[in-house]
Amino acid sequence: TSRQFCGTTGFESREKPLSMPKLGQTQETGEGAKDLYDQWASGYDETLKSWKYPAPSRAAQVLKDTMGLKKKPDANILDLGCGTGLVAEALLLQDDASDAMEYKMVGVDISPGILDVAKTKGLYDRLLTANMDERLPFESSSFDAAVCVGVLTYVQQFDVLNSEVVRVLKKGGVFVFTHRTNLWDDDIRGVQTEAKALQENGMWKMEYQSPAEDYMPENPDGNQSEKKIYILGFRAS
Repeated sequence: TSRQFCGTTGFESREKPLSMPKLGQTQETGEGAKDLYDQWASGYDETLKSWKYPAPSRAAQVLKDTMGLKKKPDANILDLGCGTGLVAEALLLQDDASDAMEYKMVGVDISPGILDVAKTKGLYDRLLTANMDERLPFESSSFDAAVCVGVLTYVQQFDVLNSEVVRVLKKGGVFVFTHRTNLWDDDIRGVQTEAKALQENGMWKMEYQSPAEDYMPENPDGNQSEKKIYILGFRAS
């Protein structure tokens, strides 16, 4: 059955990008994310589109084309830190009608306010509140893929998150995520160390790392617009 999307998609140009000063002032923790996105929820999509935010569509492209999810059109996908559903839009609404995907999307986010916006789009089979520094509320081997875009800045416990992602993925399942280049390169909070530890233990394997890419190129705050991200892809063993 076809999904009905109630909303707008695409990155329409605006004469002047919108500002969100609190983004650069928020504590980079789960609680900080909850407070920020609860307050920002109603204007989030409009703001991100004014910044020409490319990460959701790029992550969707990597997930489908590079990591092979296009060959599994009925995949169960977990969207970690799903926000208003921009990744679901990119995954479900960018295919030709003759090549339509019927992914089953489950989204989690720490912000109830932003989940309320996601619900209005009708793209997710389930939406739940969850903290990614804690055990995820799913059975083991539940998903063919997981995706996480624009979220990991707020994660404190990468050992917990990575182990939980491996647990809920089926064997051969894929995890595609974005992370700021400086935080990955400098191994902040052990993000690289914990990923490598699981690889050395045979739990997953890195299959893709993009070059540095634009994150929020039209954000009027120069400290934000200059930030770059990597897109990374791992496959569960």
